[in-house]
Amino acid sequence: MRRDELLEKICDIWLKVTSEKVAILVEGRNDKIAIKELPSIVEPEIIETQVHKFEIIVRKLKRKGVKRVLILSDFDKKGAIINKRLENFLKKEGFVVLECERNKLWFLFHQLKINHIEGIKRYSHIIKEQLPFSIYYKKYCSKSIDNQVH
Repeated sequence: MRRDELLEKICDIWLKVTSEKVAILVEGRNDKIAIKELPSIVEPEIIETQVHKFEIIVRKLKRKGVKRVLILSDFDKKGAIINKRLENFLKKEGFVVLECERNKLWFLFHQLKINHIEGIKRYSHIIKEQLPFSIYYKKYCSKSIDNQVH
């Protein structure tokens, strides 16, 4: 698959994930900065797992009213361990963990040779160019079209 196709697929997944309230859990500060650079339909709650204990993360999510969570720990051994532990913990607490989306992103990131989440920064300018119309449409046009149809 070509780079443009991979990035387009990442955009599609990102739009789906950020189309409603969601928390993105990342390992550290650089990951958080990289994710913040990606345009979103609904601004995600981004939380660093290195800074907070799991119990504190759960309290924050509940306080913010977030039910859906995407765990974007790095795609290495350490990240896989963090992902599994967080996933189990969050599921026990009643959160919806977006495993399928994480797996799809892992596959696409792997194709782009990105193992660490902050690596997406290399492509954020391209993603920004591909997303704006979709975000604009989703935010402003689709609702008015739906209202006209009904």
